[in-house]
Amino acid sequence: MKQVSHFIWLFRWLQRLFSALVRRREVVDLLPSIILLRSRILFDKRTGKIRTFKLRRQLSDYWAYDQCLATSALDLDPFPQGTKLRSTYDKMLAKGVKPIILDCGANIGFSTYWLSVEYPKATIIAVEPDHDNALLAEYNTRHCNNVQIIQAAVASSDCRLSLTNTDQGSDAFRTVPNDFGEITGYSIASLVTMSGGTHEDLLLAKIDIEGFENDLFSANVDWVQYAQAIIVEPHDWMISGQATANNLLRAISSQPRDFLVHGEHVISFRI
Repeated sequence: MKQVSHFIWLFRWLQRLFSALVRRREVVDLLPSIILLRSRILFDKRTGKIRTFKLRRQLSDYWAYDQCLATSALDLDPFPQGTKLRSTYDKMLAKGVKPIILDCGANIGFSTYWLSVEYPKATIIAVEPDHDNALLAEYNTRHCNNVQIIQAAVASSDCRLSLTNTDQGSDAFRTVPNDFGEITGYSIASLVTMSGGTHEDLLLAKIDIEGFENDLFSANVDWVQYAQAIIVEPHDWMISGQATANNLLRAISSQPRDFLVHGEHVISFRI
């Protein structure tokens, strides 16, 4: 990363630090990248602990950390639906049900870490197709006892896939169907089965799979009616003319669900 970029990130760090103090964010980024090039240190108010994370010297890792942790993009508490989701989580635990969370497109584990601390008694299955990303995700969630990292991808049905777009950065890998592909694709149903639960136990599914949501929501979407919350980053902005969000919108609009747009995410809450 060019030196000038670190001065830009220093400015962003100062903004985030001010925001954390004024808005009382749940995490505080303690040191800027100009001091730490390959790691991040934050204070997590939710646990009262200081945590260290590894990054590579590439912009995509900095953006992932910035979005998922420094600016808390997955914090749902400001919404009334988020308060209801936390109440549902508590009620499931009171009934002896272990909630299931799926992080599909976990990248290097920052979103997984956030969700693990938010819902510490849930079972979290984090799916990431790239080998190097998955290894970093394992390290960055090493303190999370409720997380399982799987090097694989998510699809509408169990299948084989290949990685493409590998020259565009580690946050831009795309999967495409290939009967002889090197990546295993699992359906949501298969991932839920791996967790030891059922669709009724599905608390949240976070999906950021670089346009492959077009396939994921094309078939076998029975799980949508059970998921208490679905967080998706659509990619029509990246893949024009292919209507990659159509199947997603069709699947969530067929159910009685609230629909929010928050930053880069479309969030659907079960009513």
